[in-house]
Amino acid sequence: MKKLEQHILSLISSSFFTIFATLFAITSIIQLVKIAAYTSIIKVNFIELLLFYTYALPNILFYTLSVSMFVALALSFAKLSRDYELIVIASFGLNPLKILRLVSGIVFLFSLSVCILSIALIPKTNYLNALMLDAKKKEANFNVSANEFGQKFGKWMIFIENEKNGHMSNVKLFNNDLNKRDVFVNANNADLANINGNLNLTMHDGKAYIFKPEQIDQITFATMSFNDSLEDSSIAPFHNVFDYWTKAANDNKRAKDLAFYILISFLPFISLLIILSASVFNPRYQNNYSMFYSLFLVVLFYSITYYLTNKIQLSAILIVIGIWIVLSLIVYKVRLRNVY
Repeated sequence: MKKLEQHILSLISSSFFTIFATLFAITSIIQLVKIAAYTSIIKVNFIELLLFYTYALPNILFYTLSVSMFVALALSFAKLSRDYELIVIASFGLNPLKILRLVSGIVFLFSLSVCILSIALIPKTNYLNALMLDAKKKEANFNVSANEFGQKFGKWMIFIENEKNGHMSNVKLFNNDLNKRDVFVNANNADLANINGNLNLTMHDGKAYIFKPEQIDQITFATMSFNDSLEDSSIAPFHNVFDYWTKAANDNKRAKDLAFYILISFLPFISLLIILSASVFNPRYQNNYSMFYSLFLVVLFYSITYYLTNKIQLSAILIVIGIWIVLSLIVYKVRLRNVY
């Protein structure tokens, strides 16, 4: 029995790592393309690119691990059928349900690990990714180039003659809608800085002109500061995983995410019976459609899970599991029970 268990687990592991490597590579490329699209609005160097990719890793693993295990189980059971090993195993009195008991423990631990990974890491890394992206977008507003027209600082048009490391010379600001008045500011020097995520432009030794319908006011100043708070960040603060998920009771999106993570993580475990039922075939007069069946079942499960978690959030966990168990029993009855 021990050798049989080791043999089946060996089949599953070899199939799993092959499928996982392929899906991981494809998903990683898609994620890198998505990160590369950020460069249209922000500047990203190689280190920051790697950091964005690192933040995306938990999501990549979540979407590839469960599917890889599901397909690996299907291919392994199909191989047992194709090589007539399942018939030999059955002749020793081990029906398919007993075979499932040999692998159920490992598959349960695998699903539990994926669930912990998704619940513990994805919210944190999503928060760090959003925080970094938001910071880079704000940083993009600092990229004011010398001798270029049409640049903006908040609601002000800005022109600078020279710039080096945030220090500028011969700086001009213009606003034609400040209390319905035109305002022109000219300064010999200015410094641009990031103060707690906000832009601060401090101008030195200059003059400001306010154009009114009947007069022009002039203000001479030694120092004048302009602040641009940019757009307030809509990123919700993240304290810890427990605090994040306890709010799922009052937050439909978090409740939906929690239900989705749990169901997808345990997809291989709750699908053991239907995987076996759909993968076993008689190699003499039946064709091997295990790959087609497994992909169809994965898409079906994802579709049901996505729809119900969006509609009823946490309640979807029990309903989806119930639907899947009933479907598994029907497929088992039709394909396996009367054969083995």
